[in-house]
Amino acid sequence: MLATIMNCIYVSEIFRSEGIDTAIYSAFACGDMAELFSKDKVNESFSKGKVVFFGGGTGHPHFSTDTGIVLRAIEMDVDMILLA
Repeated sequence: MLATIMNCIYVSEIFRSEGIDTAIYSAFACGDMAELFSKDKVNESFSKGKVVFFGGGTGHPHFSTDTGIVLRAIEMDVDMILLA
């Protein structure tokens, strides 16, 4: 789970270096680098034109991190999921 947050931080920094605002949300508290997931906060980031990254999976063991991203996509009613 932590590795997905580390990947989000890395890719987010690449976007920021290109002048694209980003936000990182996690299923669990993770210091200053990622905010705790809140649908309202994510919608606020979207309204500001930010690219949003979700890390940490569901925050519960025994679930793949892919499960977490699909759950977040359904909650946020997104049009696309990009995985690398």
